[in-house]
Amino acid sequence: MGLAGASYLGGARQLGHQSCAAILRLCEDGTVNYLTGATDCGQGSDTVLVQIVAQELGIRVEDVNIKRVDTAVTPCDPGSYGSRVTILAGTAARRAAQDIKAQLAEFAAGEWKVDPDEIVFRDGKISVKSRPDLSMPFSKLAKIACYSGSGAVIIGRGYSQYGIERYDWDKGLGNCGTSYSFTAQMAEVQVDLETGVAQCDKTILAHDCGRPLNPLTAHSQIEGGAVQGVGQALYEEFIMDQGKTRNSTLTHYKMPLSQDVPRVEVIDIITEDPDGPFGAKEASEGCIVSTPPAVVSALKDATGIWFKTLPVTPEKIYWALKERKHEASGAQRRKT
Repeated sequence: MGLAGASYLGGARQLGHQSCAAILRLCEDGTVNYLTGATDCGQGSDTVLVQIVAQELGIRVEDVNIKRVDTAVTPCDPGSYGSRVTILAGTAARRAAQDIKAQLAEFAAGEWKVDPDEIVFRDGKISVKSRPDLSMPFSKLAKIACYSGSGAVIIGRGYSQYGIERYDWDKGLGNCGTSYSFTAQMAEVQVDLETGVAQCDKTILAHDCGRPLNPLTAHSQIEGGAVQGVGQALYEEFIMDQGKTRNSTLTHYKMPLSQDVPRVEVIDIITEDPDGPFGAKEASEGCIVSTPPAVVSALKDATGIWFKTLPVTPEKIYWALKERKHEASGAQRRKT
């Protein structure tokens, strides 16, 4: 058994423009068109960003239509990297939704002759906080707003800002992101002491990603991060000789196959981060950091040897065990 702990930066920024932006247009039927420059690379960010918009407006996820990213028309976004999309693009999306809410609240307040702060958006309906009997469907309010007078155009816009502190590029000081995730991880590894072959059978991760907005996608990403970490720990090695890659194919560059993937158990550590949308922080990339030391710690528990270079291949384990056996026999001869 091995244990490890790690923290990881979320909302990473580099030099240059870093803010994400979002534009929402309320349609006359009560649906919303969502424009963002954030690109979903398979991590499920489109789903989470749409959820954020729907949650803020109190409507269904199906009522939010996310448009294809096209840099000619979509708002600026620096890119999908550094565990930043949910945090920063999500913040922009939520602020754009809040912009629409503020405009719609004015129309609803005018209909009911109440203060706009009294208007509540929930479950596809608009109501008055102090007068629950006053309510209407969200779609009806959309029609009232869009068809009032000569017709209003309800557009919301928002952009993200960093929440920790200013970063001094000249001195290299400050937090170059928004928040930090934290992970505690256990790994169970078995080692064949004759051949040096090792396999990670099970790993448990207690992961603090703030509040997971979509537990299914968050857990999928955490599991994927753990498997990548196992690859770094036991299999993946980039070999270069005089500027040439010697293992450029998947035949020679070893990666975990389906039978090498451990059982992964995820424990959510729920916290509320003030700088993330609905309390969210970085999820899963930090688990790639905690997995290799957890596996190496388990190898130490199994073999009594600390391995200090990755990946810990069967050859490394075999020769380390043989060397230790040779040293032990030499010490025994000197003793006798």
